[in-house]
This record gives sequence, C-alpha cells and structure tokens, in this order.
Amino acid sequence: MVLTQAKMIDLIYEELGISKSNALKFVKLVLDTVKVSLIQDQELKISGLGCFYIRQKKSSIGRNLKTGQVVQVHARRAVHFRASRVLKKQVNQDFEKWSNILRQSVG
Repeated sequence: MVLTQAKMIDLIYEELGISKSNALKFVKLVLDTVKVSLIQDQELKISGLGCFYIRQKKSSIGRNLKTGQVVQVHARRAVHFRASRVLKKQVNQDFEKWSNILRQSVG
C-alpha cells in the first residue's frame, strides 16, 4: 500500500472531522514546510519519526550500463532520512508480530 497525499487528506478529514479543503491546506502546509527547510539546508527533526537532512555528494565517475560509456556524475545535494529509535523499534515489533502470525498459519 502507498500512502498518497489524497489518502492523507482523507484520513485527516475522517479523523479530525475538518473539511477536505482545510485538510488539503494542512497537508500542503506541512509538506511545504518540509521542502523549504530542506532547500534552506536545515535539518528537520520530527519526534518519534526521524530526521530529514541534506547531504552533499561529490562529483564522481559513473558508467552507462547499457552502452558502457564513462560519464561524469556532477556534485549534488541529496535528501536523506534517518529513522528515530522509536520508529525503528515500532517497525521491527510489527514485523516480528506479523512474521509470527505467518509462521503459525503456515506451520
């Protein structure tokens, strides 16, 4: 399953009981705030979720896998995400829970 912006708006609409237009404004505001902070090279920390940050990549030599041609990969900025300990723990607990359920149903 993929959580799209439209699904986020529907969830906010259903859970908070606000109009879909206000839910859309809320989602856009949050996402725009994330984008602006990253563009300004600010680290964004969200408690219980993790940290978004920009990492500077150096230029390097690459290879086109189809043609074998050597190409120059230019220096660039890349967005990275580091999950919090809380998120990692929750993801792994849920994984273990579902793995155990699958093992029991198969075995």
